[in-house]
Amino acid sequence: MAVSPVAARSAAGVGTVSDTKPADSEQFRITHVTPAYWQVTINRPPFNIFGPDAVPELARVLTQIERDPKLDMYAAR
Repeated sequence: MAVSPVAARSAAGVGTVSDTKPADSEQFRITHVTPAYWQVTINRPPFNIFGPDAVPELARVLTQIERDPKLDMYAAR
């Protein structure tokens, strides 16, 4: 069974989110535009409301950002 690139990066502790699937939940989507630039999108249609239940997920996203040595910039939207 082949290991996906996302799983390989996850096992290595680098960038655990794919370009097409949301992060650990449906609340945030990370797009790896380049290894050095990511876009983080609040993914809570229809209004993209950020509530207290999103805080743990945001913490996981920020941890991924902090741990990736290749990442130079990210845009939150």
